Amino acid sequence: MMPPTGYSLGVLTEERRARIAAELQVSGAVEVRELAERFDVSVITIRRDLASVVASSPPSRRVRGGAVREPAGAAPERSRARSARSPRETAHDGEGALVGIVVPARDYYYRAVVDGAHDEADRLGLRLLLGVSDYSRQDEVTLVERMLARGVDALLVTPARTQSADARIYRLLADARVPVVLIEREVPDPFSGIESVHTDHALGMAAAMRHLIALGHRRIGLAMRPRNPTGPWLRAGMALARDEAGPSVQTFEHTVGPGTGEEYTRSLREVLESVRAAGESAMVVLSDHEAVDLADAAPAAGLRVPQDLAIVAYDDERAADATVPLTAVAPPKRDLGRLAVRMCADRFAERDAPAERALSPRRQVLLPTLRVRASTTT
Repeated sequence: MMPPTGYSLGVLTEERRARIAAELQVSGAVEVRELAERFDVSVITIRRDLASVVASSPPSRRVRGGAVREPAGAAPERSRARSARSPRETAHDGEGALVGIVVPARDYYYRAVVDGAHDEADRLGLRLLLGVSDYSRQDEVTLVERMLARGVDALLVTPARTQSADARIYRLLADARVPVVLIEREVPDPFSGIESVHTDHALGMAAAMRHLIALGHRRIGLAMRPRNPTGPWLRAGMALARDEAGPSVQTFEHTVGPGTGEEYTRSLREVLESVRAAGESAMVVLSDHEAVDLADAAPAAGLRVPQDLAIVAYDDERAADATVPLTAVAPPKRDLGRLAVRMCADRFAERDAPAERALSPRRQVLLPTLRVRASTTT
C-alpha cells in the first residue's frame, strides 16, 4: 500500500507511531487490527510500529493482538525470562525462537499468508524474519542462505517455482538442520523429509467446475499466465470435474500474457476472441487480476458477464470489488501461515523428546472455499 501522493513515508510513520504511543499511555491498551483499519495500513506495518513504540515508551509491552501499558514500576515477566537466557537457550523450548519466512511477493496473496504467520508467532511468543524473493530463484536461495547463517531456528518457504524448474532451493532446504515447512508447494519426491502445508487447489478448481456445470454450462475454459505454479493443480481439478460430468462437458485452456502493457491487453482480447470462437459460456481465471481485467474487457468483445460469459476468479483477493462482483475460489491464506508456524512450534516442542516420539514428516492440506457472486448468476 502506497502513502498518499505528496506525503513523506518517514513523516507519516513518525506521526502514526506518536499517535499510537499517546493512545497507549491514555487508554492503557491498543489492538493491532483496529489500528491497521484506522490508519489504513497493513497489520505487519502496525506490528512494526508497536515494536518501536514498546521499545521507546516503557513501561509497556506487546501482547497477543496488540500492546498494553504496564503499571508504573512493573516489569513484564516474559521479558525478564527471555533476558535471562542466551539466544540458543531461548530458541530451545520455542520461546523467542526466530523463524525465517521467504515468500515470492510482499503483497497480494502472500500478504495474508504472512499476516497469519505473524498472528500465530505472536500467540506462541516466536519472532519472524521476513524475506521476499520477487519470484527470483537466485534471490530465494540467497535469502535462505543468509537466514541460515544468521541462525534462524526454523524456515517457512514458498519457492518461486516447482522442483522441476529448479531443484537448488529444495536441496538447500533438505540439507538445513532446522525445521522446514513449504507453503503452497508440494514436496518433490527426492526431498520427502521436508514438511509442507498447501491448499487443495485441485479440489478448489473442481468445486468451481461443479458450480458452473450445475448452472448448465458445458463448454468451460481455464485462463492463466504461463508457468504459474498453481496451474498443474487447476488442470487436475478441471479434468476431475469434467470426467465426473461425462462427455457433454468440454474444457479449454487459454494463456494470458506474458508481458504487460499493450502486449498484455492484446492477450486479453485474444483470449476473449478464442472464447467466442469455441462457444464457451464460462471460464475460471487464475488469478483475480486477470479475472477482473478479462471481465472488464468482455463487453468490448461482445460478451456480457454473466449473461454471455460466467467468470470464476481463483484467489479471491479483489474479486468482490470488480464491476460485476466475481464468484471466486478463496484459498485459506491466513490459515496457511498460522499452520506453518504451528508446525514449526511442534518441532521445537519435541527437541528433547525420545526419537520414537517424534512426529513423522507431515503434509497438511487445507480446503478452499467457493464464494458465489454476481458473475455466475443471472
